[in-house]
Amino acid sequence: MMNKIVKLNKRYMRSTLSIFSLILLLLAISLSPVHALAPPVELHLNTVIEPVATFVLDENDILITLGDDYTVGYELTGNVPLRLKITSDNTVGNKYYMIHENAPAITDKIQYILKFDYGTGSLSTVNPLNFKNMTTSTHNGSLRIETNSNAGDNLPEGEYLDTITFNFEAQ
Repeated sequence: MMNKIVKLNKRYMRSTLSIFSLILLLLAISLSPVHALAPPVELHLNTVIEPVATFVLDENDILITLGDDYTVGYELTGNVPLRLKITSDNTVGNKYYMIHENAPAITDKIQYILKFDYGTGSLSTVNPLNFKNMTTSTHNGSLRIETNSNAGDNLPEGEYLDTITFNFEAQ
């Protein structure tokens, strides 16, 4: 009789181990993360690229002798189309003037003409009243200052000055 009990215990243990193994397997499957491919998602980036422009004249202070035209180069680099307005401290209407350093009365003045390369490779007369579109945002060009040799007749001796301002705007 003893043999029968032992066999029963062995069978009972085997079937308990099988059930226990099956439960462990089901538990492991149910607790393990399920990996599936997610549907494609559209990604929208909200990126802003700031407009950038750099304008550099080849010279800062320009000395001109009456009657001698003077040309100075410039370099323009940028990532946006630009409009340009060139004005001066001594603009009257659409004309540019240099005024005497010690007697800054508008009567002691010398008129001059500005010509500028707006990206076309040729010089155009500048109108200080208007903005003009640059044809390119990156360009090497020139600015030309023209004076008349007899413009200083009957004017006090000395230096005549003006400050030119370049105002750029995005188009």
